[in-house]
Amino acid sequence: MLLVAFVGGTALADAKLGGVARQLSMGGGGFRGIAVNPFIWDDPTQMYLNPAYGNKYKDYIWMNAGGGSLTGTTSSNDGYGLQNGGVNFSLGSNLSVGTILSHDPTLTNTVAGALAIGGVGINSGLTLAPVEVLQFFGAYALGSNMSLGVRLLYGWSSNDNIVGGTAPGTNEYSASVIGLSAGILYDLGSGSAVEGAVAFSSSSADDMGGLVTPPVNGEASATEIGISLRGKLRINNKVNFIPVVAFASASGDGNNGGTAPTTADVSGTSLGIGVGADLHVGDFYLAGGISYGSTSLETTTTPFGGMGTVTKNTTSGFPVIQIGGEWMFTDWLTGRLGYVRSFTTFSTETTPPAPGATTETNMFTGWSVVGVGSYNQDNLVVFGLAGSFGNFGFEATVSESALRRGFAIVGSSDNLNSFGYLTANYNFN
Repeated sequence: MLLVAFVGGTALADAKLGGVARQLSMGGGGFRGIAVNPFIWDDPTQMYLNPAYGNKYKDYIWMNAGGGSLTGTTSSNDGYGLQNGGVNFSLGSNLSVGTILSHDPTLTNTVAGALAIGGVGINSGLTLAPVEVLQFFGAYALGSNMSLGVRLLYGWSSNDNIVGGTAPGTNEYSASVIGLSAGILYDLGSGSAVEGAVAFSSSSADDMGGLVTPPVNGEASATEIGISLRGKLRINNKVNFIPVVAFASASGDGNNGGTAPTTADVSGTSLGIGVGADLHVGDFYLAGGISYGSTSLETTTTPFGGMGTVTKNTTSGFPVIQIGGEWMFTDWLTGRLGYVRSFTTFSTETTPPAPGATTETNMFTGWSVVGVGSYNQDNLVVFGLAGSFGNFGFEATVSESALRRGFAIVGSSDNLNSFGYLTANYNFN
């Protein structure tokens, strides 16, 4: 298909380009399983973050597939958690409804994993598959300048075995999550706009060993709250100023069950503040900026009848630089180039029970690792290509290693792919 397109091309395309591959190609950083350059104002990826964007991408379907290692491939690096997609339908001029499939932005699998050792439940001895998450969203236009959106998220996973005979019992291992988010997209006129979203989720997991009397039940739970806000303020007919702020908070607790359980309490926050701009000049588009970001996580682990050990992990980055540009080679072929770098300090502080002494480590490093699901790349510079073939859009990151090799392969078994991450979309509006 690509070879035919390179030879013939396609004019008058109605495709709506964008998605995770575009974000990766234009300086996007990993964020809850997707990639985001927050200074790119309009992109289908925003539907993952703000359901009000559903009104911008009506009658639209998209799919993401990540590349990477093919040697000894497993579903963990090619399937769920790495590949996802969605579809959005219009129901009249003001309403759209859609779904996002196989994408989990929550802590639910982390919560379930807290009750496992070596992949099996502490009490049940059972394994638990990743929580399957479904998201359903709707967006409604209030006039020509405002859209509101809501999203419902639900996910679950379970495993149990029942033993009969003279000593019957049931082992059970399960996890679930439910979440709700709401967003707004408001056009201020004259090229300016604001958008924001708030999200909440609650996760829980239970691990019961019921083949003993009394049954031993371990449990864990967590809640998350996230808020994000962006603005686009028109400077002139080429440049927009884009400020960004995002905050998230999470807390959880759990115990491994039994008559003498070990308990754990966890709390964390993250904050991101950035300023940037985008530039439109003919067929060239540039978006980028500088941000400050920090995350902190505090864990208190307390054995039964004992004193707690407190561990604090803090990550702070400044400046975090994200820049991406795209330009049209032809009316159907687009080239992209991105840069991402964070000047990051990683800190760990551990305080054991008295009279123990606190220990602390601090490490500074430049950081360009972009994690999207299980697709992890450490790239300062990323290349990308996109094609518009009628209503169909094709996005791909381009491996600079493949370019050095001579761009001779599409895929290989030595962790080198010409096209590392792919996004396909179709606009049937």
